[in-house]
Amino acid sequence: SILIWLSTLLFALITLANGIGRDDRIIGDGVDVFGTFWFYWWVEHCFSKGISPGFTDLMFHPSGKDIFAHTGGNFVDAVLSLPFQSILGVPGFQAWFILAVLIGNAMSFRVLAGGLLSSPLAAWAASLLWMLNPYVLFELSGGRITQALLWFLPLAFHHFLKAETSPRSAVLAGIFTGLQAW
Repeated sequence: SILIWLSTLLFALITLANGIGRDDRIIGDGVDVFGTFWFYWWVEHCFSKGISPGFTDLMFHPSGKDIFAHTGGNFVDAVLSLPFQSILGVPGFQAWFILAVLIGNAMSFRVLAGGLLSSPLAAWAASLLWMLNPYVLFELSGGRITQALLWFLPLAFHHFLKAETSPRSAVLAGIFTGLQAW
């Protein structure tokens, strides 16, 4: 566990050294990164105004856009980004939010790895590899934080493996699967 925190500190120092998090730099390239920023702004706007994020007339005017039909309403990462946006501003929050996503990925995988592996060092190494796996890095390089946030997937597997002997784990496996899919 201490090694994950040391790895995180190293990533934070590299982030600071490269100036990522400044208002003139963002992580990701292509159209999806702009869509992510718009979507995060939209969710923040809806929360601050008390309106439903499921529909907007800011696209495809005057008919508008049913966001639930288009994206499935996967607002989990956008909601989790709200404190980062509030404290660090846009787009300065993005690098630090991505760091939190990566740490969360590692911490949730540590639960699964800790239950499957007898060596704490192996569980740490597996968690670090999960944190920086090629799929996550590819999604982040395209600006798709939604797809890189995998906090609930290892927890779903962890509880699925225990579901036969624990009704509580069976319920939690379903909840975590739903959260990951949303």
